[in-house]
This record gives sequence, structure tokens and C-alpha cells, in this order.
Amino acid sequence: MTGADFEVRRRPGQMHIYIRVVEDGCVVVSAPEWVGDEVLARHVAEKAEWIEAQHQRIAAWARPVPRRWEEGVHVWLWGRDYPVLCLKASRNRLEFDGELFLFHCRDAEGLGRNVERFYRRVAQASLPPMVEAWSETMGLKPTSLHFRRTRRRLGYCDAHNRITLNTALVRYDWELVEYIVVHELAHIRYKHHRPEFWRLVARYIPDYAARRRRLV
Repeated sequence: MTGADFEVRRRPGQMHIYIRVVEDGCVVVSAPEWVGDEVLARHVAEKAEWIEAQHQRIAAWARPVPRRWEEGVHVWLWGRDYPVLCLKASRNRLEFDGELFLFHCRDAEGLGRNVERFYRRVAQASLPPMVEAWSETMGLKPTSLHFRRTRRRLGYCDAHNRITLNTALVRYDWELVEYIVVHELAHIRYKHHRPEFWRLVARYIPDYAARRRRLV
């Protein structure tokens, strides 16, 4: 169900109201089934200042994926967005010339899949040296390094110290990627986010809080 200014998602068994502003700027309210629309509207109105701050943060730092993949969309790479030009060809092939993306194709169908494959290639080539360098600096070595495209997490360190990095990381500025790498390596020592974890991160990334706020 959708309100005038926000989307409502009701979840069975949920006890509290949560508000988040997603990457495209939409306000999403997660609510218990028994809370009425008028109550939710008042709750959103009370959070107007916070919501506006989130909109400003997203406008400044979001690296969104296009809703529709077609010629003219922009693709993010290392914190910059580049236009896509479609060129007629018998088979799909995506190239990046440093100024724009060239998608050789019969039509724009398949552009999204080719961009994801491009991100994976770039991540697999560019991120292992960063992980290795920070691993040496911090004295914390992952048992293995993997790459995966996920919707939410940009990185993950499991109980066996295997680190997985989201291939979408290549959309972001290099220093933000660096923060994610240090964050996940710190989880090799601390499997939580208590103060000692953040002290370890701050030892290597003193401005981690500012970088973290820029991750949208």
C-alpha cells in the first residue's frame, strides 16, 4: 500500500515502526499490521527533518543503478558517472574508453547484464591488491576472498574469516572502497560492532565515520 509521500510495507509479527530512505529517494515505512495509515502519516511527518537530511545525503553521494537500462543512462565507476552509447552490432559487447561506455548490440536489451559482468571483472582485477596491502598493514589475513553481487551488503566477513566483497563496490570512490576493505578485515579480529571494533578501524581510517556517511 502506498501513501502520498511514502510507501508502507506491513510485516506480520513486527512490533515497531521503521523508516528508511532508499537509494532512489523513496521513503519506505515498515510497520506492524495493526498500525493505521493516519498514525504512520503522523510518524513520517514527525521525522520530516531527518528524512530531508537523508534526501540531501542521497543527492550528494548516491551511486544509483538505472531503473531502466537503455541508451543515455549513466554508469558509475570509481565515483564518477559515464554515459552509455549504443552501437549497432551482431552480438553484445561492452567497452569502456575512459570517457564513456560503448555497448555494441542489436538493441539495449542485455545492457544491465553486461554492466554487471563488467563490474565483476573490474572488481576481481582491482580489489585483491587493495585487500592484500591492507591485510599486510593490519596483520589480519582472510582465509579467502570472494566477489558477489548483493542488494544490501557491500562486504561481509564470515565466522571462518572468509571475506566477500560486493562487485557493486566499483561504483564508489576509491577511499570508500578502502573503508569497506578495512572494515571487513577488522571483523577478522572482532565479530561485532562494539567500541573496540571501531577503535581498530579508526587506527587505520581515522575519518571512517565521514566515509561511512557517504555510503548510500
